[in-house]
Amino acid sequence: MPLALHKVCTAKLVETLTNGLQNLRVKNGIFLDDLSTAVAVFFAERALPATGRIREQMIEYVDHYPLMNFVKDQLSVKLQETQEYISEPDSIELAKLNGFEDSKLLAKYLVDEFCSLPVRHQSI
Repeated sequence: MPLALHKVCTAKLVETLTNGLQNLRVKNGIFLDDLSTAVAVFFAERALPATGRIREQMIEYVDHYPLMNFVKDQLSVKLQETQEYISEPDSIELAKLNGFEDSKLLAKYLVDEFCSLPVRHQSI
């Protein structure tokens, strides 16, 4: 059965994740920058329930940092599938990559997928 997150929670997740994704950086065109990913998802993660049945489900489905690891896994897969390796050492903003320009749409997609747990998630 999918996660039963309250609509207020999912709206907060989309809002905070949208803001965070605008600052997320990618190295070599396909690798998430760990620090910017952690910062990007930190405030959204705090919007999740801290205790209770839903929290226990999230830990069972993903781990103790469910949104952080879910978003990282999902974005890593999408980057590997849609982007090409670039040898330039400087990182670039995720939003500058083709297919990742709309941070709000991407945040909505990620939250919808997260709420579908455990149905579709496979960690790589």
